[in-house]
Amino acid sequence: MQLEKEFVIDPDNGELGMTLKMINVSKEPVSYCHWDRTLCHGGGFAIIPLNAKSQFRNRWALRTGERGRDWRYDGNAPLPRGAKVMKNHLIVQCQGPPTKLGADSTEGWIAYARGRQMLVKFFPHY
Repeated sequence: MQLEKEFVIDPDNGELGMTLKMINVSKEPVSYCHWDRTLCHGGGFAIIPLNAKSQFRNRWALRTGERGRDWRYDGNAPLPRGAKVMKNHLIVQCQGPPTKLGADSTEGWIAYARGRQMLVKFFPHY
């Protein structure tokens, strides 16, 4: 697999466009998924649309376990402090030690708001 990244900044409004592509450079068909993560300064709010037909009991999962040993995503975990499900969205106040959340959302976006700024990532869902 080959990974290509393209970044474009609009000179008028500062909007950032980012395109990531996985390209199969082998002669055989392969199946991969692009695992992506976004690192943001704490103090804001992550907004994740939830899947009504999720494989997770709570429609999202929290990474648990010890670093590098037995990390796993627990879809039965109670809501962490600072998190709330509102209608079909998980809203998480991002403070304290870094953590990872996962969701099998089919909406094609995820957002992070901090102060007067909001980062919205859009991605195709197949």
